Amino acid sequence: YSYGGAFSSMQAGLQIITINTVIYSVSHKPTNRDMGPDPFGQFAWLRRQLRAAKARGKPAWIVGHIPPGIETYGYSELWKSNYTAAYLEVVQDSELGPYIAAQLFGHIHACEFRLLPNATADTGPILLSGALSPVYYNNP
Repeated sequence: YSYGGAFSSMQAGLQIITINTVIYSVSHKPTNRDMGPDPFGQFAWLRRQLRAAKARGKPAWIVGHIPPGIETYGYSELWKSNYTAAYLEVVQDSELGPYIAAQLFGHIHACEFRLLPNATADTGPILLSGALSPVYYNNP
């Protein structure tokens, strides 16, 4: 966690893989700094975590803040396109995808689910939890 903000933990036999998605955001500052194709080596690390889940024979959850894809209200990209492509390359991998039970994200202001465009049949969906906010008409 101290380098890049990603970590993995086991909870009641379930592996929870937490990734730092803020670094992939189109709004990440400073915008003029090239973070390279794999900031903090996180995509390589995620692939290793999923290989470990496969070796155990048990799927994992992937958890992050900003989801890949399009923002619900403004219809604009949330991640820089090269990072979206790199993430999809990992989670749509035919050997690793079946070991992803779910992908859980927040940030957007609506509850949604998303399916990956080229996922294996056993890859879990992306589940998005909306924030409570009067700005986006989510006031309880």
